Amino acid sequence: MKIARLSLESGPRFGVADETGNYHIIAGDPIYSGIEQTGKVVREAEANLVSPMIPRSKVVGVAGNFGQEIDGLAFLKPNTAVVGPDVPITVPTWSTQVAVAGSLAVIIKRICKDVEPEQVGEVIFGYTGAIDATDVASLKQGWLAEAKGFDTSLPLGPVIETSLDTTSLEMALEVNGEVRASGNTVDFTRSVPEIVSRMSKVFTLLPGDVILLGHPGELVPVEAGDDVRLTIEGIGTLRNPVA
Repeated sequence: MKIARLSLESGPRFGVADETGNYHIIAGDPIYSGIEQTGKVVREAEANLVSPMIPRSKVVGVAGNFGQEIDGLAFLKPNTAVVGPDVPITVPTWSTQVAVAGSLAVIIKRICKDVEPEQVGEVIFGYTGAIDATDVASLKQGWLAEAKGFDTSLPLGPVIETSLDTTSLEMALEVNGEVRASGNTVDFTRSVPEIVSRMSKVFTLLPGDVILLGHPGELVPVEAGDDVRLTIEGIGTLRNPVA
């Protein structure tokens, strides 16, 4: 099931995509309220998608994970870093270089702690795409809060896929139409259950929390005017310009 969050006159609402791409609006937050359709349908051509999830608490990320060792390389992003499709990644005035990476992301559906790998499926609500933007200079100096946490540094979307086999998914990050990084989740250093389990032993995970599962290749430098697109098999394409 593909679930999006749409901007409507009444405010943001969740909708379930049908086979034609249209969205059937539901009554509440599907994590808490399940799927209760309201009868309202928004056509795909008229849908204004926003971030499919605003984390209640935090975003947890791991670096690399496509053949790279990730021990100790975890970071946090605040929920104020999150934006949706087509919203510009805004380079901070204090930054001299921003770079991006593409990641598959997990969305947590219930409060959990010390989850074993074999239990991870019970706490996952679904998956979405994430463009992880980083201030390069701050990263080199070890200032992870500045490097990873600035506003607009985490576009999410375009939808949440609640039923996804993550064992072999193609993903590609494009800048201005050129593929700059690509990979397949079959090459994960650590599997989805391993990563979620490990993060749950460090942090109490709350409903709506997001875990970034790592990115293929190196960070890709971008500048104002660039167009960034992340395509993940089974989810779709997340597009964000740079401003």
